[in-house]
Amino acid sequence: MAEAEAAATFRVEYADIDAQGRVYYGNYTRYFDRARFAFWAACGFGADEIRRLEDETVLAEVETRYHAPAGFYDELQATARLTAAGRSSLHFAYRATRVSDGTLLAEGRAVLVYIEPESGRARPLPASVRDRLPPVPAPPARPSRLA
Repeated sequence: MAEAEAAATFRVEYADIDAQGRVYYGNYTRYFDRARFAFWAACGFGADEIRRLEDETVLAEVETRYHAPAGFYDELQATARLTAAGRSSLHFAYRATRVSDGTLLAEGRAVLVYIEPESGRARPLPASVRDRLPPVPAPPARPSRLA
């Protein structure tokens, strides 16, 4: 794959909105997931491989910043961009925009960690995954902000 970004376009479903008629904030994480699934497909992974990747990664960090509301049946585009890949981690940046006017609705980032499913412990990304990813830098070293 030459590009480190992929997108998913979809309409806001009625079940996604809150009593104010706006997309409930927690749904943006689901939208970002859709974009990540599109990213995996753009890397050449099939449905079974995507399922395995998602089963063998855990969300270690997630952050979202909200900019503008979206409503029922708005057409949205969510993008996922791989920004870094470590020994066992994958770092993504996400954006959600309204297709009709390009308004930025939300942006976020997430770190996924590849794990051994039985133990839940981090393990190195296998070559069968790493070799299909676009070239990206290693993540910067940083201490945990949690104390």
